[in-house]
Amino acid sequence: MKRELGIARCGLACCLCSENVTCKGCSQDGFLDLSWCKDADWCENRNCCLANDHPACWACGNTDCRKGRFAEKIKPLAFTEYARRYGVEELLDRLEENEKAGIVYHRTGIMGDYDEFDDVEELISFIRTGKKENRKMNQYIACCGLDCETCEARIATEKNDDDMRRKVAKEWSQLNQAEITPEMINCTGCRLEGVKTPYCDFICPIRQCARAKGYETCADCTEMDTCEKVAAIHVNNPQARNNLKLK
Repeated sequence: MKRELGIARCGLACCLCSENVTCKGCSQDGFLDLSWCKDADWCENRNCCLANDHPACWACGNTDCRKGRFAEKIKPLAFTEYARRYGVEELLDRLEENEKAGIVYHRTGIMGDYDEFDDVEELISFIRTGKKENRKMNQYIACCGLDCETCEARIATEKNDDDMRRKVAKEWSQLNQAEITPEMINCTGCRLEGVKTPYCDFICPIRQCARAKGYETCADCTEMDTCEKVAAIHVNNPQARNNLKLK
């Protein structure tokens, strides 16, 4: 995070933007010296701030404004409202802490974890806590955080693809040094109703633990950060941990 680049006038985070390698940030060198910014001429939020002598949109009292970026996405609205309520430094502090916790501003293209909301207050809560409170986790995320949607066993089951079953059985047999037959490669996903592989259904200690405690996933457990069982997954797949932290 390049904290020195701060927050743009519209509320977007220049400090975390994927373009900040070359871009100096929205407020760098003053609002009138933005010849290097490709968005400066047409940016409605910038022009409005200049016309009204506001340092940024959060300094304006019009909370119903839907100009420029505010008409396009929830993120600039929520970031601006957060800065208005708690201050820019507090916003920067939370963004920095969230980044350390694995929350990604830009994951694919310009989309990231803050873009998965359609409600301003929910996103503000997420900024403050780093958790997606009262939001149902993706049904394909396993108890441990692995993404069952990308699992070849689930894909083979959904497509009823015997060639893929044989491929997966061979790969898993070599990986686990155990005999796994194509007939075992039937699974709808860890937390979805339906058939499971023998390991997922009867052996997996993480799934068994979560079910025994009545948890949806390990994210519901206060011991997750110190749990050796789930750590064995997360050490080789950090995204699985991120999937749980972003509940």
